[in-house]
Amino acid sequence: MEKLGCGYMVTGSGTSGDPFVLSTFSDLELIGTTGYALSAYYKLGANIDASATADPSYNGGAGWLPIGISGTPFSGYFDGNGYTISNLYINRPTTNNVGFIGYFTGNSKYLKNLNITNANIIGQENAGILIGYFTCSHTETGLEISDCISGGNITGSISTGGIIGNIRRGSINRCSSNADITGGQNVGGIIGKGGERYYSVDLRVTITYPSYRGTITATGDTIGMIAGYGGCITVTDTNISTATLNVSPTSSNVGGICGYAYISNFTRCTCSINISGYNCVGGIVGNEQGDGTTSYCVTTGNISGDSSVGGICGNVGHAYGPLRYYTTITQCKSTGNITATTSNAGGIFGAGRTYLSHSYSTSSVSCPTSCGGVGGTLTQGSITKCYSTGLITGTTNAKGFLGVNSGGSSSGCYWDIETSGKTTSAVGTGKTTTEMKTQSTFTDWDFETIWNIGTHFDGYPFLRAFPVLIITIINSIDSLIEFGCGE
Repeated sequence: MEKLGCGYMVTGSGTSGDPFVLSTFSDLELIGTTGYALSAYYKLGANIDASATADPSYNGGAGWLPIGISGTPFSGYFDGNGYTISNLYINRPTTNNVGFIGYFTGNSKYLKNLNITNANIIGQENAGILIGYFTCSHTETGLEISDCISGGNITGSISTGGIIGNIRRGSINRCSSNADITGGQNVGGIIGKGGERYYSVDLRVTITYPSYRGTITATGDTIGMIAGYGGCITVTDTNISTATLNVSPTSSNVGGICGYAYISNFTRCTCSINISGYNCVGGIVGNEQGDGTTSYCVTTGNISGDSSVGGICGNVGHAYGPLRYYTTITQCKSTGNITATTSNAGGIFGAGRTYLSHSYSTSSVSCPTSCGGVGGTLTQGSITKCYSTGLITGTTNAKGFLGVNSGGSSSGCYWDIETSGKTTSAVGTGKTTTEMKTQSTFTDWDFETIWNIGTHFDGYPFLRAFPVLIITIINSIDSLIEFGCGE
């Protein structure tokens, strides 16, 4: 079927088997008009230059009108087919839900294979280059975004992301952004905000193989290089190495992967850039509350803030009335410099409730009060089979392994009394450098499947997963970039 719109021929009927094929900018403008339903299937047939949206006469200088608004949302399907929309311009600083698609809703929807480059977008709340806002009911599976890239500049106030501003439920797979992002609260390289718990139902957003290589500039709280606010998210297989983070000195909940996380999981994530903020600052997650898990994660950058600063997580777990929530951290390591100007700093976590196991830190830790090679303050939980070697600098409760233990337990934990400069700790056993490089020191540690020891890590124990893990993540991300899902 062919339709003639604005002088151009659009093929297809808008069904799953016969989508509307859009090949020109005028074709794009047809979406949502008579005969081109917001619930239809669409597919690009060519690269499209949207530079006309920057003309001062186009929509009175406001630029592109996002597809779908809260009253009449987009509920269809969009396949970019590997093509690119370039030079998209939106200037709507007082409008919410701003992006190529503004307000998107429905069950089992998709946006895939779409590249939007050299965009220049300004919105208010829920601003993203591809999508401003996606929502669905708690019984629906949500949205799948896959194999998409974005580039250019985007500015918003609350919930601003390089791919999507706010997504209630769904998945984001193999997507990349090199956009420069400016926002206030909830700012992320891929998503500004995502996921939530609806009563007992986890409305989860799963993000796999994401890549971000731009600059984030934020003035508010809850900032992350992949996700700003993760109400209920899972992030796996990412490597943050060339991005830049600029936040206000008063910004809290700042992380190398995610700023704030609740009932969220992070697996095989690495971050080598410097992360700074105010309270709750972490190399992977700034503030990880709820019963989430962080595993097989590595940080090598410098992490700094005022309080609750950690190489992997800043704050972990929380208490809500009689309820207690614990963050599980396992098989993680940090190697940078950790600095807090007030209190609670550690090579792995700053403060809180955690079940920490099979992890280590060589990070130096500097903090006036409550700091240690692995943690600052353990409120509740346990630390099992971990060690630290970094130099500890502080005055009050500055200890070799853990600064303060307020109600947790530990077993099989050690620190180097020579390299740390500390002979005491709230938990753990201090050993000499020679002893720390001797396998028999580490009683009941699993050196068959979890740990190894030898010349590879200056003689200290190291986790068997990491050499393969780091190479796998870097190769995977590089492959995405090579085949078009990145810069």
